Amino acid sequence: MGERLRVDEAKIGQKERRPDRNKGIRRFDARDGRDYLRKGLNFGHRQTHMELIKNLHNELNLGYSGFAGEIPEELGSLHALERFRAGESPITGSIPLEIGNIHNVLNLSLHNNSLTDPSTIFNIPNLKELYLWSNELNGIIPDSISIASELTILELSSNSSSGRIPTTLVKASATNITTDQHALLALKDRIYDPTNLLAKNWSTSSSICTWIGVTCGVRHHRVTVLNISNFGLAGTIPPQLGNLSSLRVLDLSVNQLSGTIPSSIFQISSLERLNLSYNQLFDSFPSIIFNLPSLQVIQFGSNSLYGGLPSHIFNYLPNLKMLYLADNMFDGQIPSTISKCQQLQILSLYLNNFTGYIPKEIGNMTMLKELYLGSNELQGTISIA
Repeated sequence: MGERLRVDEAKIGQKERRPDRNKGIRRFDARDGRDYLRKGLNFGHRQTHMELIKNLHNELNLGYSGFAGEIPEELGSLHALERFRAGESPITGSIPLEIGNIHNVLNLSLHNNSLTDPSTIFNIPNLKELYLWSNELNGIIPDSISIASELTILELSSNSSSGRIPTTLVKASATNITTDQHALLALKDRIYDPTNLLAKNWSTSSSICTWIGVTCGVRHHRVTVLNISNFGLAGTIPPQLGNLSSLRVLDLSVNQLSGTIPSSIFQISSLERLNLSYNQLFDSFPSIIFNLPSLQVIQFGSNSLYGGLPSHIFNYLPNLKMLYLADNMFDGQIPSTISKCQQLQILSLYLNNFTGYIPKEIGNMTMLKELYLGSNELQGTISIA
């Protein structure tokens, strides 16, 4: 038997575990010193041994690792890959055509290398961020870049490319900025602002990047952070916020917002932190199917949220580190699928109406450091293997 943890104890100490070799790897960082993987990914000697990472999910990071040579065409078989980072490595040659087969990839970081031809990358329709600065690119930027219609960041500085930027790209950028402005104005129209702070500052005569509480990307001028916490705002959250497709942080906490949580927010694939705590929201947890690979923090504490937690949502939060749902009215059993959030470090469900037994699978969450389950109607103990 492993150690025992009573329901009313607050913290779980982190324990080391041997990796399960039968499971797919979610993230591989070449800098972690695993020699057997280093040898298997040596570009220079073409010892790709792709079977070692054929089930890789989410991220492959070869940056600053000393890998050399050309990018192997076998990388095109990693269909689940979302982020490929190989900046600051002596990688040479053209980018293989097979890279265009990774339809799910969102971020490619290949800066500070000796790459010559990036045209195959532009065939990736869902690509959002592309970093190719300081390479050996030359020639005209191809019109095929318009295929990457979701592109929000394109960094090509310190190369030898020539010609004009394709008009399709310029038009798309302007359209995206206008979409962000409409989303923020929809929020402004839906809330009561007792100090008139937004009324005075959020003006169409100025760039949205200068508006209070708004942070934009330096290069693409899309809204990346919306933080208007503790502004004393009342009203409801509009569904148009889901159109902020480059948003990474949404913090509306410590206000008096009411109504429901728009499901459109859970369609922002770039979202990393979502904080709606300390409001008056009255809703169930969204049960839609979403895929938020970047989301690390969900804070919905101190509202009036109710109902059960949909068991399937935890299949789509692979990098979640904090789930804070304390002081609400959630009920039912805690889904055992919560254990699929293997990166979770803080789980706070106290002061709700959860019932039944604590899922034994929580004991398998090796990254979990803090667990708060008090003031519920739960039974049982947790074994840490």
